[in-house]
Amino acid sequence: NAEYRGQQFKVETEVQKKADALATELIEEIKSVDLIVIGLPRYNFGAPATFKAYIDFICRPGVSFKYGANGPEGLLPNVPVWGVMSAGGLYGEDQYHKWLNVVLSFVGLKTIKFLPIEGVGMGKAEEALATFSASVATSVKEL
Repeated sequence: NAEYRGQQFKVETEVQKKADALATELIEEIKSVDLIVIGLPRYNFGAPATFKAYIDFICRPGVSFKYGANGPEGLLPNVPVWGVMSAGGLYGEDQYHKWLNVVLSFVGLKTIKFLPIEGVGMGKAEEALATFSASVATSVKEL
C-alpha cells in the first residue's frame, strides 16, 4: 500500500507493485550515499526522458517531500549532488540548471554543484574536457 496526504492507496497490480518497489529502492539509495553524481546530457535543451522518469519516481508525497505551512518541504537528507552536464553547444547556466535546482531542492537535495562539459559539438572537446577535469579536481578537494 502507498500513502498520499494521509490516505492509504492500494497497490494492486503487478505493474503498480513493481513501480512502488522501484520508487522505494531509488529513494533508499539516495538516503544511503554521501555524494550523488548525475551525468546529464542536454537533449533538445533539457534533460533526457529517462532522467525525468527518475525524478518522477523519487518525488513521492509524504516520503521525499511534504507540503507544510510555508509550502513544499524536502524530506530527503541534503546529500551533495554533482550535476555533470554535457552539451554540444555553449549554454552556461540556463533554464536547464534552474530546473535541476528546483526539482532536487524540492525533495531536500539543496547542495548542488554543476560541472559542465560544453562545446563538444563545436570542435572544443579537448578544451571542454580540460575545463571539466580541473573542475572535478577542485570539487574533490572541497569534499
